[in-house]
Amino acid sequence: MKAYETSHFSIERAEKKNLIAQTSKTEERIKNGLSKPNASTGTPIEELHGAARFVANLSNIGGGSLETGGGGMREGLETLLEYQACKTQLNCQNNNEPIEMDDSNQDK
Repeated sequence: MKAYETSHFSIERAEKKNLIAQTSKTEERIKNGLSKPNASTGTPIEELHGAARFVANLSNIGGGSLETGGGGMREGLETLLEYQACKTQLNCQNNNEPIEMDDSNQDK
């Protein structure tokens, strides 16, 4: 039983380390996207308001518009969702709560 417990804790540490790395990568993508001064149309972000500003920022987080070779709004949204999922898993692990992920509703 002792070997299993040691192995189990090693796996948990490795998973936590991977989650921390993934969180850092997605956080960096978000920061890079939000630091871009212009939308893919060339319009300065500071001149946009409401939905236009939101969509431009989301697209920038996704690497830019599809037309400019980026992932667009979809990639931006996926990045935000990935970041939040990682943070939630880390918080649950820190609180020793079980994590159940249901991918049955994912669109593939």
